[in-house]
Amino acid sequence: MKAVHGDKLRVSWKNFSLEEVNKKQPEDWHVWDQPDDYPTRGLPAFRAVEAARLQGDDAFDRMHFALLEGRHQRRKDFTDAGDIAELAAEAGLDVERFKRDVADRSLLRRVADDYADSVKVGVFGTPTFVFENGSSFFMRIRAEEDDQAAARTFDGLYELFVKQRNVGEVKRPTPPSD
Repeated sequence: MKAVHGDKLRVSWKNFSLEEVNKKQPEDWHVWDQPDDYPTRGLPAFRAVEAARLQGDDAFDRMHFALLEGRHQRRKDFTDAGDIAELAAEAGLDVERFKRDVADRSLLRRVADDYADSVKVGVFGTPTFVFENGSSFFMRIRAEEDDQAAARTFDGLYELFVKQRNVGEVKRPTPPSD
């Protein structure tokens, strides 16, 4: 998106735990309250981006995109601290500082706060785009290799869900094999 829209498109990324929204435990159980050895796929990545944020907004952006690429294209395992540290190094972070910061459980407060804020505006899955006028949309996407094509998709959805307030929901039936 940035390649096409540049700085016109400002994104404020939020942590949203699918594990939390899909939990089977009682309401007072929260994934971010679990001990460090709790088997979770999402929290290590959330902690990683929050540790990167402590090194500045650019570091956050680099780590965020490294994690996205690591998970969806390179199939990295975020339960492995070594994989996350490797991505932090590739993202140009101060790795020693990153390792100290990522161990700080207070980072999970931001994860909990982001989750609560997201639920208040109706987020139930990722990615969900929420705009300043309160409009939002969720979509399941496949990676688009062409920046121009990806921008056209985003622009079309923006027109449909943000500018045309009369459209409440659109769904594409998906065959079971998809």
